[in-house]
Amino acid sequence: MPWPHHELSAPEIIGSIENSGGPVPHAHIQLIDRLDASGHAVAKAKTLEVVADARGHFQIGPIRRFVWISHVGDRPVPWGLSFSVNDEPQRAGWLSDPSENGFVLDEPIIAICDLKSSAVSSGIGGYQQLQGHGVCSMAVVGSK
Repeated sequence: MPWPHHELSAPEIIGSIENSGGPVPHAHIQLIDRLDASGHAVAKAKTLEVVADARGHFQIGPIRRFVWISHVGDRPVPWGLSFSVNDEPQRAGWLSDPSENGFVLDEPIIAICDLKSSAVSSGIGGYQQLQGHGVCSMAVVGSK
């Protein structure tokens, strides 16, 4: 039976962009709710964009999609956070693994992104079920 509603497709993210611990002001941040296997936005992806403040802080999301039928249980959650500095091309901040199943968290995620860090595979602190890859360290608000 159809149940029309809005479903989360990417979480709210509160974070900062740093370069070796110092702030990166005015970076352009993108949150994308659908990625392909190589980490690029698919044709029907929804994208939000914000600019970090003078201290490198930003807040973006969530993204919701209208759906007719509710998903029961885990499903693919291929969302990603990317950024650019000084008109450079977008870099991956944290891209979820599109082959993994889980759910989009309905609570904010903290992201600390360091331009000097190497991209690594990691989970989201407080929600290790979902894995991703990038230079951002992610954690659920209130988790340790």
